[in-house]
Amino acid sequence: MSSINNKKIFVFTILMLFVISFLSLLNRVLYVDKENYKVSIIVNKEEDEYNSLVKEGINLATYELSLEVKYIYATELYPIDYHIKNEIKKGVDGIVVLSSFKENIILEDNIKTPIIILGENTKIKPYISYINSNSFKMGSFIGDEIIKNGNTRKTIILLKDKQNIKNELEMCKGVKNSLKFSYNKIEEIYYDSNELYDLMKNNVNKVFVTFNPYILEDLCKIKLNNKKFFQNTELYGFSRGNNRIKYLDDDICKAIVVQNEFSLGYLGILEMKNILNKDIYSNDEINFSIVNKMNMYKKENQYLLFPFK
Repeated sequence: MSSINNKKIFVFTILMLFVISFLSLLNRVLYVDKENYKVSIIVNKEEDEYNSLVKEGINLATYELSLEVKYIYATELYPIDYHIKNEIKKGVDGIVVLSSFKENIILEDNIKTPIIILGENTKIKPYISYINSNSFKMGSFIGDEIIKNGNTRKTIILLKDKQNIKNELEMCKGVKNSLKFSYNKIEEIYYDSNELYDLMKNNVNKVFVTFNPYILEDLCKIKLNNKKFFQNTELYGFSRGNNRIKYLDDDICKAIVVQNEFSLGYLGILEMKNILNKDIYSNDEINFSIVNKMNMYKKENQYLLFPFK
């Protein structure tokens, strides 16, 4: 009797070990492998230095969420939309794109691979999401700042890029909406690098606004090299990169709009993980601030400008 019971216990134990092993293997197939998502991050090569804070956010999120990512750098010869199509053909699980001030992103309607656009309020299509600040609101707040600084009857020169970058256009709409309640006159001019110095020279007492960070950089360099001559020329706009701190400190820029670039990258990866796990698209908006020389060292702006100090 005892021998029969021992045999039953032995068989039962073997059976239980088999069941546990099978469930463990099934668990690994269903869950562990699903964690090994492959995500491509596409960045415009020319803009890489301006995206350092965004990439810090991306890198932290990928480490915390155990995503496998690779960076791909777009060029003029092989632009962002080329790489999007190429990565889809390779069968990646998801694509995160850092929006560009060098080119508009063109997306086809039949895309099935999840794509997240960082820094752009693109029109939502199936499987496509965005994370950005409210571009219209950013432009409106710059307009409010212009008026707050006593510019109520000035000529405002709004410098735009000829490529009509989506984000830039939305911010332009915002600043025009804000300034329409003042007596300011707005002149919209398309940027030409060869004529920029003469344009500034002929409008030394006017206000210049641009929401393209490269155009703002060029304006700041001209004023910095001719500071006395352009002392009454006020510059406003959207800025990225480390030079913006110097331009504010040296009174080159009157005020700039600054996004939480670290959060832009972090939330982009978090959103991608949620989408790949079949969660809902959230299309998050990230915070931004209007920064000037007087408030640039406030705690909330310190975090935006120097998040790791």
